[in-house]
Amino acid sequence: FQPRTTKSMEGVVSKAARAETKAEKEEILKKNGLHGIKHFLWDFRFSDPYAAYSYDTLHLHSDDLGKWGHHLWTLLLQVLEENDGQTFYDILKVRAQYFVARVSKEYGKNFDFFKQHAASHLVQDIRSKGTTNHGSTRPGEGFQQEAAEAYNQTNFKNVASQMNRIDETQEAIARIRMAIDQHDQQCEEGDVDSTPKFSRVTSASWRFGAAGRIVNSNAFGVLKSAGCTVQNFDLMLRNFIAEHFPDDRVSYEQRIQIQPFKCAHLTYQSFEDWRGLEDIVRCNPSFHGSERYDSVLFNSDSPGMSFARISALLHCTLESKRQFDVALVHEFRQNKWKPRTAWAGCQVHEEAKEYSLLLMDYVIRGALLTRAPVVGKGNLHFLVDTVDPDMFLRADQY
Repeated sequence: FQPRTTKSMEGVVSKAARAETKAEKEEILKKNGLHGIKHFLWDFRFSDPYAAYSYDTLHLHSDDLGKWGHHLWTLLLQVLEENDGQTFYDILKVRAQYFVARVSKEYGKNFDFFKQHAASHLVQDIRSKGTTNHGSTRPGEGFQQEAAEAYNQTNFKNVASQMNRIDETQEAIARIRMAIDQHDQQCEEGDVDSTPKFSRVTSASWRFGAAGRIVNSNAFGVLKSAGCTVQNFDLMLRNFIAEHFPDDRVSYEQRIQIQPFKCAHLTYQSFEDWRGLEDIVRCNPSFHGSERYDSVLFNSDSPGMSFARISALLHCTLESKRQFDVALVHEFRQNKWKPRTAWAGCQVHEEAKEYSLLLMDYVIRGALLTRAPVVGKGNLHFLVDTVDPDMFLRADQY
């Protein structure tokens, strides 16, 4: 075989097009392994698809499953009495042209085909392009099977969004299955403690840091945060408990212990590659000499994305031993105002003046909103969705 070039292959297609008979045309194309069409890569400037083609250790070097595993190995087992996993590779190291010629003659195995010939260019490929791992299609090979299975479950229209949902469902099922298997294993090993523990709220999605002094909720009757004063905080908290924890409704005589924190570590799953990531959000009146009150993205029933600016992070303990974490926040509300030079995906949110309480269970990750430079339009902010790929993909849904 001669190395192919764009010019030579164009010549073959042109020659086939000038053939007088259909049989002659098919013979020319078949001899060169081509179809009678122009390859789209031929028009790419400053490129040569044939020079870019490299020896593929997965599909060309198919000694493990192809010409060796399905053909020669079965013949070798007829004369090899004992073998193990290492024998397979030891034999590959000592093959020579003599044995290839002998096998071809005695068993009718023909080695005159493209995949076998490609190995003769292996040294040249390594010298010109580097080691074979740079051109291997083995990485990600298993994903093709998952993609094919997901594709077959769609209606074959607008498949991208359907395949994404299928992948999310499969990932969720896998995580649930892993959690169940781990729990069953702990039960078998006797590691599960049935005694409830009330020392601290534990969560897989957040944890507080920079703890403050534990105080009674009555001491938060007036809470100074971000230069503002929150009136009747104790009443606000008790109403919040009555709404979210009706079984633990507290009377005015019962105490609520509160421990403030100045930062939270939020763990979430990235929309980009489904890896677990972590954001650190802070609410500190003096962080390196300046105020810092970060914003977060949280789940809500409202359409679109919901954001809030954290003013305080509180760990609460009731006399019933229930413990929960809340954030004192200013929620952002979506605003219809748009700048004259609105960009694609522009989101405008207005920060509310009043305070509200937010369970940390609803918080997803940190967020960045920057103040809009407008006058007379309230406390407007732009969502900065370019802080990382995950936020960009989340915002791109709306």
